[in-house]
Parts: sequence; C-alpha cells; structure tokens
Amino acid sequence: VAAGLCPVAFGTQTIGSVIRPAAFCGIVGYKPSFGRISTDGVIPLSESVDHVGVFTQDTAGLSLVSPLLCDSWRTLPAPTEMPTIGVPEGAYLEQASDVALDAFEDHLDALIAAGYDVVRVDAMSDIDAVNERHQRLVAADAAVAHEDWYREYGERYAEETSELITEGLEATMETVAVGRRSRGALRRDLTDLMGEREIDLWIAPAAPGPAPEGIDSTGDPILNLPWTHSGLPTVTVPASKTGEGLPLGVQFAGHLGADEDVLRWSHGISDALSD
Repeated sequence: VAAGLCPVAFGTQTIGSVIRPAAFCGIVGYKPSFGRISTDGVIPLSESVDHVGVFTQDTAGLSLVSPLLCDSWRTLPAPTEMPTIGVPEGAYLEQASDVALDAFEDHLDALIAAGYDVVRVDAMSDIDAVNERHQRLVAADAAVAHEDWYREYGERYAEETSELITEGLEATMETVAVGRRSRGALRRDLTDLMGEREIDLWIAPAAPGPAPEGIDSTGDPILNLPWTHSGLPTVTVPASKTGEGLPLGVQFAGHLGADEDVLRWSHGISDALSD
C-alpha cells in the first residue's frame, strides 16, 4: 500500500499489528471496534482480542472500503463540528520514546492551531497491569487455539509464538476470566473519562518511535495495546517525519461501535497534520 502497488490491504491486530506498521510506513491504518469486521476464516491467535483491520493510502480510501467491510455500517453526514480530543497523560504515554513524545507535542500544537480543543487527562495509571493481563490472555487463548497443531508441528512455529503458546499451556481458566473482565473494565474507565471531560476521541503516538532498523524486530506495539484490549475503534494517520525521514503517526480512538464517527473525523485530523 505504501509503495502504491495496491490501494488497500488487510491486516490482523491482536496487540498492534495494523496501527503500528501503518504508522511506520506513513499510511493510514484502521482497527475497528471489536467484532465490527468479521474474523471468519482467520486462523486465531486470541479470539478474545483478535481484530481484522485495513491499510489504505489515505483517509479517503478508508471511507470507501470501510462500509463494505464493517457490520451494519451507517452513512453519516460530514461533521459540522470538530471533535474534542483527549490526551491520556501519565504512565501510558511514558512508554513512548523522547523522539515520539517530542514529535507528539508538535502534532498536538498543529491540531490546536487548526482549531481543535485538546484536553489533557490523567488516564490508565494501571497500564502495567493492563499490559500484563492482555499478554496472559493472548497466551492462554493462543494455547487453546493452537494446542493440537502445536503438539504435532511445534518445531515449525516461530520462536516467539512457541514461547507464547508454551506460556498459555500453563494458564488457568481464571487467567482467561481475569483477562476478559479486564477488557470491559478498561473500556468503561476510558468511556467514563470521555463522558466526564466531554472527549470525543483519545489521541496518542501510534508507536513508541519510528520503525526500527533492520528486519530483526517489527517494533513495539505497547502503545496500541490498550485500544486493542478495550476493543475501541482506532485509526492512525501520518503526522510527520523524523530528521532521518522516517514516518511518525498518531492514533486516535473513539467510542465502541462509533467507527463511523472516528472515520469521518479522520479526514480533518489528517489534513491538519499534513499542512
């Protein structure tokens, strides 16, 4: 998609595998509300948090393809008012690098200059616990989904996947229950804060920094994790580039099921960041 060889591509996200690579490549990525795009036919990793998402070259392409993919899509008029944007201050944002945070402040300044109301809110102070619950849930789900295959073909699995499944094989049903309850609890916390502070969208860096050099790592999805864990619809758009020319993106998330609002607001946010 980034090279212009095709206008749209599918991806799956269990932590950050749509939003993060889209940001690294300077394109648009969309992770829908949990369950809004069917996962039928997808080999599961974690049925509790697996999402099917898409990559497009711009937000216009996202608007074209999303109604064809999302369940019960509603066609809404173009927005007449700008959304209020919330910045989740504290431990969550502190997971980003200085490079990402410095650029993020510039991105916020650009949005404010364009007329957006940006509200800073203390949020997700327990992000370390959320991260751990998500990891344990994914491991447990992966073990359930892959146990039979893994016992027969374990040597063919990638090392990291093998370690994940091995961890999950030792998990209890309580681990799964705690992880699944955590999804709803985080969603309620974020939604309650949105209501209290009249926030329409959360915004954050799309990754802790630019794409890592080489092919040994695909980067860290940690900043994508809470939006996946909570199931909230999330879009990333290109925001700027580092001094070395590497793309940086911002991600923004809205209310569960309000994908239409997130997408229609994405055009203005993208325009403000590209000026």
